Amino acid sequence: MNGKLSDIKHRITENILIEFDNLITETSLLYEAKLKEADKHNATIKEVLNLENEKSILLTDTLNLCELVMAEEDFYPEFNEKFLSVIGKAYSLNHGDTVLTVLKVLSKIQRLTSRLEDGIIVKAAELLYLIMTISYENKREEIYLLSLNLINSFKRKDIEEKLNDCLLNNFKAVEGNIYECLWFPLLGEWMKTNLIYGNREEVNILYYDMLTDFKSFSPSQMNETIFNKLLWYGFLNELDQEFIAYKNDQYKGNTSEEKIIYKELDNTLKDSKIIDKTHINYYVRRFEKLPGFTAEEKMILVNKIEARLLMKMQQLKSNSLSAVESKDEIRQLERVVKLSPKNLPKDADLKDVSKETVYLTIFKDKNFTISAGKIKVDALSLNGKGDVYITKRTQKELARKIKEGYFQVIPTKMPLKVHAVASNSQNVSSAGKIKSGKTNAKINIETAKVINNKGKQLEDYSLRDKSALRNLGYQITNMRRIQRWEVLETAVPRLGLKKVVYIIAHNLKLRKGQKNGSIKFRHSITEWQYDLDRLKQKYYKKDFRWPDT
Repeated sequence: MNGKLSDIKHRITENILIEFDNLITETSLLYEAKLKEADKHNATIKEVLNLENEKSILLTDTLNLCELVMAEEDFYPEFNEKFLSVIGKAYSLNHGDTVLTVLKVLSKIQRLTSRLEDGIIVKAAELLYLIMTISYENKREEIYLLSLNLINSFKRKDIEEKLNDCLLNNFKAVEGNIYECLWFPLLGEWMKTNLIYGNREEVNILYYDMLTDFKSFSPSQMNETIFNKLLWYGFLNELDQEFIAYKNDQYKGNTSEEKIIYKELDNTLKDSKIIDKTHINYYVRRFEKLPGFTAEEKMILVNKIEARLLMKMQQLKSNSLSAVESKDEIRQLERVVKLSPKNLPKDADLKDVSKETVYLTIFKDKNFTISAGKIKVDALSLNGKGDVYITKRTQKELARKIKEGYFQVIPTKMPLKVHAVASNSQNVSSAGKIKSGKTNAKINIETAKVINNKGKQLEDYSLRDKSALRNLGYQITNMRRIQRWEVLETAVPRLGLKKVVYIIAHNLKLRKGQKNGSIKFRHSITEWQYDLDRLKQKYYKKDFRWPDT
């Protein structure tokens, strides 16, 4: 056998046998305790023995897996089969302590999983996601973390699409369990899973959720390694300054290589008046050597650095052009109007408009609050006065030209609504609505309120009774799904199903209707929707109109 491979095998399994000896001793003591517990609850000894037998089989299979690794001959054919079998039995057993022990062993030999067959990898990932759908009584944070560690180690080019689909198919089933642990190391690993397996949008939403619930996390979780990881993920999502605001003391006292590189690049891309590419490339090369990120993470973060560099260069160029051409009194605008006969003054006609060149502000966000610079646009106006108009064709050309960002178009001036146009044109709504995630709420600039045909009836109902459910102990923060369900099973007979679901639906719609609500309150919205779906499935008899969320 290859000497290097043999050395790896011995190093990664040297402590496993000791751990199993300790585990056998602990299992014997636990077995005695289980027998006593069975007597107290009138459980059958057979049920206890079956559980202990299943645990024993699983641990024996795991030990055999380690023995295969230590074997002198080619062990991979049998290793493939046994590896998958162990994960499957761990899922079926549903016993936290034993599952954690098995995952610890698999994590120690994960360097050898590169030799697993493609089909085995995909099936193993499916089983690990299923493990994370279980709300274990204890050790669940560690179980979920080790499961994600293994899934992230499976990253492989040939089956990338299948692993991406695997994540998307299981996302809703596991996201709630992972997030409600409120554990920074686990959330960081979950962001990494979504990042490397192509679910980039969810990384941004998860980061928003984390900042929203930041005070619910324990400060003791935030060591330097976790801080640096979240700092760079903040950079990726352009939320780094918000993150630093929460942990400013730790940021100031951080002297790590990760922080030094971040600070140099961020200062250059944010405040510098002159771009020194040599300086930036130097720190990019230093970043690529950091040990705390995988190759996939580094590639995505470097792409983000390059995107911000390009935007900075465009901004500086635009500012320079603005200064040079200001003598010509070129108008600088934050929004334009869609060219339409309805949008022109009453005494004007389409033939009256003429060409006018303007500078249009490009924004980083859909709410048009953060400027990313200006872009020169060949638009139309009435003799260079009043509103500036653009055609649908110009709008499409402009969207293609902008690499990243949004510009503001007023589709119709009666009534006035905001029209957010993304550079990739995917979020454009011809009806003049802002689309953000799953939210499709009509926003009126004059009132700044969410318009909802049934809203007033729902709001009046909820304001009168919303404290009733809260008084019974129902809340999203720091409550697991199983705990909330216990409260709801008590609330339905006391308050009535209709009142309960309308209170929850009101809370959900209220958060959705707020600025960036679908992003900022994504976790709460997901959990309320989960509770509504479960209530509908169990109790609803179609005896009243189910609230629309």
